[in-house]
Amino acid sequence: MFRKASLSAAIALAVFGQGVSAAGYEFRHQVNGLAAKLAESAPKGATDIDCGYDHCYALVNGTVWSVGRNDSGQLGRDATVDQFTWGATNLSGVSVISAGRYHGYAIKDGTVWSVGSNAYGQLGRNGTSDQHTWGPTTLTGVAEISAGYLHGYALKGGEVYSVGLNNYGQLGTGNNTNKSVWVSSGISGVSSVTAGGEYGYALKDGVVWSVGYNHYGQLGRNGTTNQTTWAPTNLSGVTQIASGALHGYALKDGVVWSVGRNNHGQLGLGNANNTSAWTPSNASDISKISAGAYFAHAIGVDGSSWSVGENANGQLGFGDNAMRTSWEKLPEDAFTQEVSP
Repeated sequence: MFRKASLSAAIALAVFGQGVSAAGYEFRHQVNGLAAKLAESAPKGATDIDCGYDHCYALVNGTVWSVGRNDSGQLGRDATVDQFTWGATNLSGVSVISAGRYHGYAIKDGTVWSVGSNAYGQLGRNGTSDQHTWGPTTLTGVAEISAGYLHGYALKGGEVYSVGLNNYGQLGTGNNTNKSVWVSSGISGVSSVTAGGEYGYALKDGVVWSVGYNHYGQLGRNGTTNQTTWAPTNLSGVTQIASGALHGYALKDGVVWSVGRNNHGQLGLGNANNTSAWTPSNASDISKISAGAYFAHAIGVDGSSWSVGENANGQLGFGDNAMRTSWEKLPEDAFTQEVSP
């Protein structure tokens, strides 16, 4: 099943796993109009879809398909020519995909594969040359992968591994040294990890941990100082985390909590003020959340759809371009349904 009606419908569908689900970089950091429109035309039979800056991946029967910008070879189609129609890559047997700014990750039989831009070693293939075809890294036994702006996280046996750009300490290694091979990030016992713009969140025993860039207080540690090692925030009892470009969300007892930059009202607090402390929003009875660059969507326990934040491209799904500073429920007819054979 693929729900498709508008730019926002594509985003919501990818975010909420209704036939197509997003993970990793998702629509988080830079889902502009182009990327969202590319997602909207995803191939039939897609079971997962994820978009980076101007490119998208879809998973069809375990094979990675791609479309969009390709100047760094991020489409994995052995070229650097932009592609305006979806096409299959040579990578199959894949269970998870994740798109970064100009790069991508996939998990195949527990091994991380990567492709695209590699100036900071973010592909984890022990070098800094761009790669135009998917290739395996040395990291195996991986259950979860998340591509950030120019870095990435992988979850192996509850331990977070990281790679790539480390200018703000986002790799969690206690320094600012970039890494071109996957290294332990210094935190274990983790159930979920997500990469933001140049920072990250991890969920450990229901507590949100954070690391990296913190100019807008997005780490949720009551300050704006960058952090090079993982540390817990004061938010516990959390079941899901999601990271935007410079802000984040957590789901606790059905309520969406938020933190960080709020220039488009994306925190859902009824204003446009940044906050460095996790704060409950007006969204309750929520079952799932996912963050766009400066906006977000949520699914209610009753199946209703909600959105908040930036809306310049109509990504909130209300049929206008007015931003929302509080979560609002979408009309029931916001999406139409198309059933794939």
